[in-house]
Amino acid sequence: MRRKKRRDGEEFGMGREVVSGVNPVLEILRAGKRRVYRIWVLKSGKEEKFSHVCKLASERKVPIIYASRAEIFERSRIEKNQGIAAEVDEFQYSSLEDILTCAKRDPKGHFIVVLDGILDPQNLGSIIRTSCLIGAHGVVIPKDNSSSISPASTRASGGAVEHMMVARVVNIERTLRKFKEDGIWVIGCELGGDDLYSFDLSGPLAIVFGSEGRGMRRLVRERCDKILSIPISPRGGVNSLNVSAAAAIFLGEVARRRLAR
Repeated sequence: MRRKKRRDGEEFGMGREVVSGVNPVLEILRAGKRRVYRIWVLKSGKEEKFSHVCKLASERKVPIIYASRAEIFERSRIEKNQGIAAEVDEFQYSSLEDILTCAKRDPKGHFIVVLDGILDPQNLGSIIRTSCLIGAHGVVIPKDNSSSISPASTRASGGAVEHMMVARVVNIERTLRKFKEDGIWVIGCELGGDDLYSFDLSGPLAIVFGSEGRGMRRLVRERCDKILSIPISPRGGVNSLNVSAAAAIFLGEVARRRLAR
């Protein structure tokens, strides 16, 4: 295996990355999907907050290295790393078929989140965290012109990426066409659509969110069966929401309706 060196001369295997933060590292250990090679923990006299991580790491025979704040920053390249970082395998994506197979088992129907070009890893991680918590079957992102599952998005998700199937596809519009052929109703979230709260959200659904700047691309928008919007108060002074905030509201409403059935 080829190897890469950091400035301090320490070698890292290709196909690995360093994830920081207590919850992300803990969830990587809990999920057990990625190999964890070693964990660096801040030696500060406050190791109690790392106790769950250290216990799991010990059970899985993962080396724990006590290090200074500067040493952990050198490895994570994140200032607010919470005093912990882990060298792990890169995230392994699921296939689209994995998500569809899982969704078919749900008597309430498919609940799939589609992200058409989210560029900010913080937004990607936040939406994946919401999708995981409200019970979506999977998240679909494009291979190109999109943020990917990286240490930054893993951290932003609080480790939720470890418990959510995420598939990367070549063509979002073609994927939506397949969904429709399988009887899945495709709903786009965008300004100027019908009222989210007045629409029937029962049955198999794929919910589409566009990128931070341009929204959904034209062909993707045209592939949607319906465009819905979150009503915005005229007294608010602004006319749009951050995409991760919009996704939390929109997906929360879908989940509420599904739970009520």
